[in-house]
Amino acid sequence: MLEEIDSDTFASKSREFRDREAELKLEIDVADRGRHEIIDIAVKAFELSQSRREKWFDADYAAKTSNPRNRLFELLSRWRKSRHHNEKALRPVGQRASSDR
Repeated sequence: MLEEIDSDTFASKSREFRDREAELKLEIDVADRGRHEIIDIAVKAFELSQSRREKWFDADYAAKTSNPRNRLFELLSRWRKSRHHNEKALRPVGQRASSDR
C-alpha cells in the first residue's frame, strides 16, 4: 500500500466514491421524505380525532342519517330512551324513585 497511486487509479476511485456518495444521499433523502410523510399523516390523524366530535355535532342532519350505520345508531338511541321512559311510567307508584316523581 506504500506504492504511488497513478492518475488513472485516482480518477477511477474518485468516480466510485462520488457515485457511492450520490447513492447514499439519495437513500437519505428517500428515508427522510418517508419519515416526514409518516409524521404528517400522524398529525392529520390526531387533528381529525380531536375535531371529530365537533364535526359530528355541526354536521347536517340529513348527512348523518343518510349513512345506514348512523341511522341505525339514531334509531337504537331513540328506542332506548323510549323504553327507559316507558319502564319508569309503568312502575307502581310506591316503587318509583324519588327522582321519578
